[in-house]
Amino acid sequence: MKPTEYRQPRVPIAYVIITFEQAAARGISQAQLVADLDFDPAILHKPDARIPLLTYGHMVARLLRISDDPGLGYDFGLRTTLTSHGLLGFGLMSQPSLRHALELGEKFVPHLRSPGFTLRFFTEGEDTVLEAREAVPYGPLRQYAYDMLLVSFSVIIRSIAPGIRQQLWFDCPEPEHYAQYRNRLPEIRFNMGTNQLRVRTADLDIPLSHANITTAELVARQCEEELSRIGATDDLMARVRAMMINANNGYLTLEELAGNMNTSTRTLKRKLKEHETSYQQLLDEARCRDSIRLLEETTLPLDEIAYRVGYSESSNFCRAFQRWTGKAPGSYRR
Repeated sequence: MKPTEYRQPRVPIAYVIITFEQAAARGISQAQLVADLDFDPAILHKPDARIPLLTYGHMVARLLRISDDPGLGYDFGLRTTLTSHGLLGFGLMSQPSLRHALELGEKFVPHLRSPGFTLRFFTEGEDTVLEAREAVPYGPLRQYAYDMLLVSFSVIIRSIAPGIRQQLWFDCPEPEHYAQYRNRLPEIRFNMGTNQLRVRTADLDIPLSHANITTAELVARQCEEELSRIGATDDLMARVRAMMINANNGYLTLEELAGNMNTSTRTLKRKLKEHETSYQQLLDEARCRDSIRLLEETTLPLDEIAYRVGYSESSNFCRAFQRWTGKAPGSYRR
């Protein structure tokens, strides 16, 4: 994360509200937390508002100092609910399995909910691991940040897949304040040299009770749109790909894409050419990506999939899919 990004509005207002609730529970006013900070209380009533990571860090540092409560990270995580994470929370709940939910979290949480972290999702022995690493120098806020992130993730898993065994690993020694939270947290291991959430790989593909493929797709599209809207990346190709999503009215045209990027079609075509690609190539890439997902994750007939990715004739779709992947859609699904 670049230093210039610290001042960009990336932290969701829902997290600020939780922090204010923590302060109020300890007799600390909002005014004490935001004194001398560039913060307008009016944004508390705007559900899509965000504040800079730097501003939020100052608030948390003050709350830690005034409250003298080192367990605030645990407390924050335990206060969260699926709705605390906005649209992404519904997306996590709607995934067909825990595997899909963790993959969605790995992709979007660092940009849309916790901008100071990177996440890595991998398998190790009998466990599947979601490993967190800080993308900014947190300094004295480091342990708070890890506690907040991993416990929040743990609460999400408890909500969407109750009963699944979880384990949290921290690289710090066991803190004194852990004792008062122990009974409300999953199993925790300290001094592990890393910061991770672990579940059993055998539990990854258990169907989730609230799975809804339509909602999951819709949320993924809107998260991609939000990534582009907040400018979570300065990379041209990443921004373009983030906007090449299949919304209700189809994929963006070249003109719409250029307009969303505040540039001309001529300039955008030139920049894409510099990256050795074109609008049509990116459109084909998006169609291929979405076709594969629909073939793998749904039982939709081929003509419906063809329609969803922009083909009025399934025969044209089948020829295109063969060109993209070397296989016919039916054989790919089998």
